[in-house]
Amino acid sequence: MNKSDVKILIIDDEEMIVDEFLFFLDQFGYNVKGYSDSEKAAEVIKKEKFDIVITDLKMPNVSGMDIAKIVHETNPETITFIITGFATIDSVIEAIQYGVYDYIRKPFKFKEIKINIERAVEKIVLTRTNKILNEKIQQMLSYITTLYDISSILYQLSDFSMVMDMIIDTVTEGLNIPVSALYVLNENNNKYEIKKHHGLSNKFTKQYKLTETSIINNLEIATSKPTIFSGLNNGFILDGQQVEGVENLDVMILIPIKYQNKIYGYLSVFDSKEEYFSLDEELKLLQIIATQAAPIFQQHYEINEDDTGKIKKLDSIVKNIIEKNIQIAQKVNGTVSFVQIRLENLNQSDNIVSYSSIKKKLEKIIINEFNQDIEIIWQFYDTLLLIVPEGDPVSTDLSTTHIRTKLEELHTFKDGKPEYSLSYSSLSYPMEYKSPVEYIKILSEKLLYSNEDSVN
Repeated sequence: MNKSDVKILIIDDEEMIVDEFLFFLDQFGYNVKGYSDSEKAAEVIKKEKFDIVITDLKMPNVSGMDIAKIVHETNPETITFIITGFATIDSVIEAIQYGVYDYIRKPFKFKEIKINIERAVEKIVLTRTNKILNEKIQQMLSYITTLYDISSILYQLSDFSMVMDMIIDTVTEGLNIPVSALYVLNENNNKYEIKKHHGLSNKFTKQYKLTETSIINNLEIATSKPTIFSGLNNGFILDGQQVEGVENLDVMILIPIKYQNKIYGYLSVFDSKEEYFSLDEELKLLQIIATQAAPIFQQHYEINEDDTGKIKKLDSIVKNIIEKNIQIAQKVNGTVSFVQIRLENLNQSDNIVSYSSIKKKLEKIIINEFNQDIEIIWQFYDTLLLIVPEGDPVSTDLSTTHIRTKLEELHTFKDGKPEYSLSYSSLSYPMEYKSPVEYIKILSEKLLYSNEDSVN
């Protein structure tokens, strides 16, 4: 903090004392203002913010204690000194009440005043630094909470294009970074190509294709941590070739989207200056996004054409099973409930999609809870459909809540928090009768917006 940034106000009904303070403090470069009229000074304090106020105690009309009170009410962070020949117990108590920092005793010595002011400036700097740090911490906590909330939605999206859109929206709107891009591995040429972006020219995105060993402006891309490239305004050289269309952008950062030692893509952000990327906190936020996206990217590449056919076949089977159970319920004038359940790994680790170790435990809990002829159909690696003959909405929701509680009790951290949980959605016939296809669609939509604390 420069001394010229420190605003000091001097108030004393003796104009000569005010002039002495102004002359002395001006030599050290402080931004000083002084008044011998305490009433006028009081009005200035209400309109203008000062870092330090030095006021005489005994003054006509508006006393030094009145000034301290006004300062305390208008800007409690201002440091106030009171000039006095002697301080009584009563004045000390009142001074503490109004946040007075210290007394300057008459006859005062400017050498001591200089030390007092320097001590006050140190306190001001520390207070402001702590305030900025606390604000930054709160902002970071807000960002991280938002990112983890978003990640829970990402894992519920089956459309990979929607996943990429949501990642770009999170970077653009959530982190306030106007220019970003997602690179996806093209397995035909083994290059990473931009599939989604915000703020980049089409000319640039078509030219910009990476490999894991690419060199940009003489700097090789790191495979396990973010790589920061600066000086793009002076030219963007990718593997020896000039890339055009990146005007007004000087800095780029690449974060590998890596899962189980394989890079499936990159998250990239750009800026016209390096200030944003010089902060480790912001880099960590971007790494969180890349880490959360990595299992989804991996899953995308694991689904080949045969898998797609299997999924379509499974959807057809599920539709037929729902239709069959509704027809049975119709014939006997009975009921049937359908529950879609999704496992959730709350650990947020790289192993987030590996649920095979607890699937059998979950199935056992479900069978014990319902204690009847139910059907369990695994629709995806973490999602199952439960058919409950003679089920009704209330008892089905209650039983599914019990299942979640028992699963959480089986898998908890040392601090007692669950490592695994589940979200679910349910529909019942005949109260909410729809066609089988509509059942599947509504169950999935309800599951998308469900969470641990809400029952749909």
